[in-house]
Amino acid sequence: MKLMPLFFNLNGKRILIVGGGKEALCKAKVLVEYGTIIDVVSPTILPELMDIVSATCGKFMAFKYAGELSHLDHQYAIAATDDRAVNALVATTAKAQEISVHVCDDTAASDFLFEPTIDQALAGT
Repeated sequence: MKLMPLFFNLNGKRILIVGGGKEALCKAKVLVEYGTIIDVVSPTILPELMDIVSATCGKFMAFKYAGELSHLDHQYAIAATDDRAVNALVATTAKAQEISVHVCDDTAASDFLFEPTIDQALAGT
């Protein structure tokens, strides 16, 4: 994978995170520093992640992701569940709808990476 560093102004952009656990929380903590609005789809959510969603005026949608993104208005999606099949479904659906996606457990399926995963990708892990 050949990566080109790009910088985006994410202030005020809605970011969809599929997953409500520790990995989703980790990504949300990074994104909130850039002024994003965090929306989460997950059957459950950690209280700290819910606090971030509320603080950014985002939405929590309490259901299991089943392959539908078209009714949501996002330019970026993050697959951050502990289920590889769901993460792969998020990636496939997002790409089909021209939504840039980051898949926490699959850098090769990701359109963009976060700093820790960039270091892993460059190291070949």
